[in-house]
Amino acid sequence: MSALFAALAACCTVAAWLVPWSRADSRTFARLMGAGVVAWIAAEGVLFLGGLLAR
Repeated sequence: MSALFAALAACCTVAAWLVPWSRADSRTFARLMGAGVVAWIAAEGVLFLGGLLAR
């Protein structure tokens, strides 16, 4: 399940860095990077909770 959030985070990060209109507009860049950070945190949270439940 955390792979979905990790993939979303990777896509947001790649889009922020590689899409020209994203790099040109600092507000769009910040939104995409922020969404990537939130998705990474969610992926780590899912891994942590899954580990606790599996224990």
